[in-house]
Amino acid sequence: MNRCELIELKMDKKDIALLKFIFEAYEGSGLTSTVDASLGKVVVMTPPGFEEDVAEIMDSLKDIINFEIV
Repeated sequence: MNRCELIELKMDKKDIALLKFIFEAYEGSGLTSTVDASLGKVVVMTPPGFEEDVAEIMDSLKDIINFEIV
């Protein structure tokens, strides 16, 4: 069975909704889940075969959203 890749992020809590909406726009590429909103902890779950797409999305977001991959 193929498993999703989990990308853990730390970001400003004000940007969590924006990240969620961006990934919703790229249907199927990734699903976001807020682990702890007060600490800005988020997980992006990427299905097999979409890792490169998600990497490109994350790279393009660096100028818009301040985040750190943990």
